[in-house]
Amino acid sequence: MQMNFFKWFDLPEQYTLDLNTLKKKYYALSKSTHPDNFQSQSQFERKMAEQALGYTHEAYAVLSCPVQRAIYILALNYIDISNESEQQQYLSPDFLEMAFDWQAKIQEVKQNTKNTKNKEAVMLDLENNMNSRLSQMVIFLHSQQFDLAAPLVKEIQFIQKIREQS
Repeated sequence: MQMNFFKWFDLPEQYTLDLNTLKKKYYALSKSTHPDNFQSQSQFERKMAEQALGYTHEAYAVLSCPVQRAIYILALNYIDISNESEQQQYLSPDFLEMAFDWQAKIQEVKQNTKNTKNKEAVMLDLENNMNSRLSQMVIFLHSQQFDLAAPLVKEIQFIQKIREQS
């Protein structure tokens, strides 16, 4: 089993992190575990350094991204929102209807390229909805209401995909 990413960086296991501290710890760990520092060591020690550096990169990528950090915290608390068979339970019919409307509006805007105000309005609506969900998610994660945070994380991911496709 892998070590907890928060423990790896000696950080509290919580959603809100000081990203400057995370970055400093990332650079320090990357420097100390870099394989170049182990050239005179045994093959085993060099291999361990490579693995530690890879783990450091992976841990930083997850903890530095707000959505990935939330997914990781949920997984640490036995909620796996990446499970394909369970994904639909996290998206309510109301949310799916709203998402369908966003996608339809984006498609309409793509077909009518002259109407940039509509695209801006849709993108602003997506941004506002995502920010609202992010705020709620943070509250639920801080209060350790992981079952309430999970649907919000899934909805945020869904909104991100819509934004990327537009």
